[in-house]
Amino acid sequence: MLSVSGLRAGYGPLEVLHDVSLEINKGDAVAVLGANGAGKTTLMRTLTGLIRTRAGSISLDGRRLDRLPPEQRVRGGLALAPEGRELFNSLTVRENLIMGAFTRRDRNSLDADIEQALTYFPRLRQRLDAPAASLSGGEGQMLSISRALMSRPSVLLLDEPSLGLAPSVVDTVFEVIARLNREQGLTVVLVEQNARMALSIVSAAYVLQGGTVALHGSTEDLTQNSSVRSLYLGIDESETQSRPAPTESDRNRMEVSMSVPLLDGIQARTVDTARLRTNVLTSGDESGIPVVFIHGNVSSARFFEDTLLALPAHYWGVAPDLRGFGDSETKPVDATRGVRDFSDDLHVLFQALGITGQRRPHLVGWSMGGGVAMQYMTDHPGEVASLTMIDPMSPFGFGGTKDSAGALCWPDGAGSGGGTANPDYVQRLRDKDAGSDSPNSPRAVMNAFYFKPPFKVSPEREDLYVVEMLKMATGEDNYPGDMSVSENWPSVKPGMRGVNNAIAAGHCDLSSFGATQQTAPVLWVRGADDQIVSDASFLDFGTLGSLGYVPGWPGADVFPSQPMVSQMRAVLDRYRNGGGAYDEVIVADCGHSPHIEKPEEFRKVFLAFLAQNSH
Repeated sequence: MLSVSGLRAGYGPLEVLHDVSLEINKGDAVAVLGANGAGKTTLMRTLTGLIRTRAGSISLDGRRLDRLPPEQRVRGGLALAPEGRELFNSLTVRENLIMGAFTRRDRNSLDADIEQALTYFPRLRQRLDAPAASLSGGEGQMLSISRALMSRPSVLLLDEPSLGLAPSVVDTVFEVIARLNREQGLTVVLVEQNARMALSIVSAAYVLQGGTVALHGSTEDLTQNSSVRSLYLGIDESETQSRPAPTESDRNRMEVSMSVPLLDGIQARTVDTARLRTNVLTSGDESGIPVVFIHGNVSSARFFEDTLLALPAHYWGVAPDLRGFGDSETKPVDATRGVRDFSDDLHVLFQALGITGQRRPHLVGWSMGGGVAMQYMTDHPGEVASLTMIDPMSPFGFGGTKDSAGALCWPDGAGSGGGTANPDYVQRLRDKDAGSDSPNSPRAVMNAFYFKPPFKVSPEREDLYVVEMLKMATGEDNYPGDMSVSENWPSVKPGMRGVNNAIAAGHCDLSSFGATQQTAPVLWVRGADDQIVSDASFLDFGTLGSLGYVPGWPGADVFPSQPMVSQMRAVLDRYRNGGGAYDEVIVADCGHSPHIEKPEEFRKVFLAFLAQNSH
């Protein structure tokens, strides 16, 4: 029996699993279901020792495993086919299979076990001497499972085996998983987003929500559960039975369906390009001078509505929703390109809108949008009339760097990326939590960090902004992105996908902006009391570590607070030295959103800057 009791685990200060308990009998096939960010992959990694157990126990057939290193857990009977395969790409298929048996002492029987794996996945037979890097996605998954089998496990852990596979290949893989359980009596623990497929081959399942076990039971019982049917099987309960009246908590977590009217004078349109279907807000006459507003993370173009209306009549205001934000199409974000996915989307959008050639736009970027605007100017020198940045992120991204030149605190960029997002906040975004009962609710986060307390917008505007935040596409391809474990403090490093990884140390480097040969003037406006972007950001691990909130902080020499403002100033100074110009304006008694918190003061400076640079 695999027994897990009171398990707690996480990354650095972030506890992802909270008191998780499982009981899986020998020979059972059990699924672990849950939304992205629920803790499923963290559970798999904790079971195998890749993540340290903070509390609780893990036992297999009465033997404690939670205090053992990963290789001894493999010897003890656990084997993992991880999410994303994680093959040794430079090795051949045969060599990958042999690596799966690295803990075994009976080396003479490896050939027989390889042959048995090939009977389950005969497609690999012709690829034995091919490098793993040459395999298709389906072949790679077959190899990942076969490699795990080479350790002769008593429990096979499978993390998202259907991810990225064609339906026919998914059928093949799941048929083999069912055969392994049925023919060999192998205990199977299956993490899988395709709940319908998973429940078709297991006898029981656990449902994780927010790092805890929300439900568990037999497959038959769970497939009749209204929550499972609705959330994971896509079955509308209204077709079979009436739902009970929603509780207050239910109302706070309803799917965003309300339509908040646009302010008078704002129009919305959908623009289709080869890259993206983009929702665009506009104000003014389309023949006017274009001013393009680029929003920040977990927000949308609607945070600019009042500013769009404040533009003089001879300007055309344009505010697009970026990919995965607001009402634009959701598409994956390739974090290895930094913020170029967003910048490239804008370029084709501008072409579609006729903002090209002599009709150069004035760009306005808020927070992450400031970084996107910098990337656009770097990639398209001479095509921008001016740049206004409102509390922009550091040109070196968010987290993991330690001086004005953007030096990494650790070579792997640890301390930044998708794994640094608060998992409870991510879950509440996913659950469409419009309430304010938790400091991690989107509404509470907005009022505490987007603005300087006690400032609040009107109740109507607050509701609108929360609705827009809840439209954020969540998951490994979008917000916050995938997560990677690091040996360095605070134990997480940037992944390869999603928004927070795109603005992470290593992936995001906008320092070349300072060397661009262009003279478009820059206005940098920032709130004096910004808690998100500052030289001592309260969301930065260096700051949190120095305050004692994150155990194990290695000290200011290794991991100080990221000097975000100083980093931006250093890049802009180089820009000025190369012939450009910039002005820095600090708005007193203001947080991260001067255009919302101090609109009159912001507009006075901004509109004067526009007038000075519009010809």
